[in-house]
Amino acid sequence: MLDGAEDGAYNRLHDEMEDAGFDRTVRAANGKAFHLPPGEYSYTGWGGATDVRDCVWPIIRSMWPGNAGVLVTTSQHCAWYGFDEADE
Repeated sequence: MLDGAEDGAYNRLHDEMEDAGFDRTVRAANGKAFHLPPGEYSYTGWGGATDVRDCVWPIIRSMWPGNAGVLVTTSQHCAWYGFDEADE
């Protein structure tokens, strides 16, 4: 979450995160994609949580030198309800 961030700031963040290989969707076992909540991203690729954090932190700090945070977790499986289906 970015304290005091406006919609335009989040749009810029989304662009930067997408350029770095992150997604704003999660894919179900049936192949359908669903939108993640605002400010959350999905990534499948190299490295562990520390590597991903170290990739994301400079993006965040370059845009918001103030109060911002990053939390990275790893997951083998996930389950959800209530996410909107993404158009593909």
